[in-house]
Order: sequence, then structure tokens, then C-alpha cells
Amino acid sequence: MPFTIPNASVAGFPDQAEPDSVDIDILTAGHVGSGVISGCAVTAQGSPDMTVAVAVGTVMVADVPAAASAGNVTITAAHGSLPRKDIIVVSNAGVKSCTAGTAAAQPLKPAIPASSVVLAEVYVPAADTAINANQITDKRVFITIPVLTVGALMEGAPPPNGFRMAWRAPFACTVVAVRSHFDAGTNCVINARKNQASNFMSANFTNSTANAWGAGTVNQNQAIAAGDDIEIQLVSTSGAVTKVNIQVELTRP
Repeated sequence: MPFTIPNASVAGFPDQAEPDSVDIDILTAGHVGSGVISGCAVTAQGSPDMTVAVAVGTVMVADVPAAASAGNVTITAAHGSLPRKDIIVVSNAGVKSCTAGTAAAQPLKPAIPASSVVLAEVYVPAADTAINANQITDKRVFITIPVLTVGALMEGAPPPNGFRMAWRAPFACTVVAVRSHFDAGTNCVINARKNQASNFMSANFTNSTANAWGAGTVNQNQAIAAGDDIEIQLVSTSGAVTKVNIQVELTRP
């Protein structure tokens, strides 16, 4: 379940239905690139105690992904007479931890630690000795990694072999695929590179199916820095080829 503020009728405790400014901060962070890409669910232990279980997953902190391994996070001892709201977070180094709130008659969540993503709120009643499922509220804001495509269409009878500048990167990104499509004939052979020197595929890719997209194996030089340029390369064609489209797919980051 994604980010939740439960209604009072279904909340385990009335305080869980009370949003605060940190809820807004969590949502705002997701809007600007800090959230959960996958996994990272927080659950109670099979035999509840003062720890919670965090599932394996990946978070994004300021547009940079960080892997989080599965593991337990310890909740500090409850206040003797007042409830508390804690948050479970993952840092940009993939470190899981609990940030404890301040016990109060009407508790609020603590501020989000720097360079961290919130996974869950844990409600800690007064004198509590075990965290049960109804004390955990999912606060994961799921975000997707943007995908973009750059490329060019080569035309001719046959299209001229060689390089063509396709793009200058305005931000850091990662090459994930190099694809080609040709209209007719036997095949086309392609590659792509950055900064006029570094191919993304150690071996040129041969697409032998006309009117169908094919993808080569991207296995080197995938990291693109702001200011890098990307060129596509038509190495050769065979048969009655008149159009070749070459595309480079990237994710940010």
C-alpha cells in the first residue's frame, strides 16, 4: 500500500488519523525526486517486539537511487505515560533507521533526516512493549524513474554510413538500450557512443528483421554526465535499405 493517512474509523489509534506537516513534507519530497522506487515495506514481526521488519527495495534521494537491504529496525523504549510517533527511513547510502518523535499527549512525527526517504510511521503508545501491525502506517511515496529516448533517422538509397550527433545531455543519466529499425532489405549494423570516443556496446549490433525494432547489448560506458554528447552510428546496411532509425534509451538518473 502506498502513502496513507487512515480515516479515524479504521486507524488503530485515533492519533494516526491526524496528519501533520511531516506528511506534507513526505509528499513534497516525492514530487521533487525523493521517494521509493520499489519494495521497502515496513511490517511488524511475526512475534511482535520492539523492532520492525523492512523489506528489500530501492529508494531515490534527490534523483539518485540507493538500494536498501532487508533487515530489522529497532524502536526505542516507549515513554511511560505519553504516546509517540516515530518514522522509519532509508538514507541515500541505503541505511535503515528509526527517527524517534517526542512523546506528547498529541504526538507529532519528527522532522525527516537529511538525505533520507520516509517509509513508515510507527505509533508507540505509552508503556508499549511490542509493535503490532496496527501501529504501522505506510508512508512510502512511490516514484518512477524517467525514461527518455534520443536518436535520428538516416535516409538514402542506401542511407550513408557514419556518425550523427543526436544529443547533448543537460543532466546526468544512464544509457539502458540502443535500438534500431530499418524499412526493407537484409540488415543494418549500428552502434552509439558518447563524447566521440566511448561506444555503449562492445560489439556492433546487427538487426536482421526489417520493420521491427531490435536492441543490442549495452555493456559499457553507460554513465552520462551533464555536458556529455551522444552520437549514433550506422556502421553498414545490406539489401534494399532506405531508412534506418537508431535510438538511445536513457534513464534519469
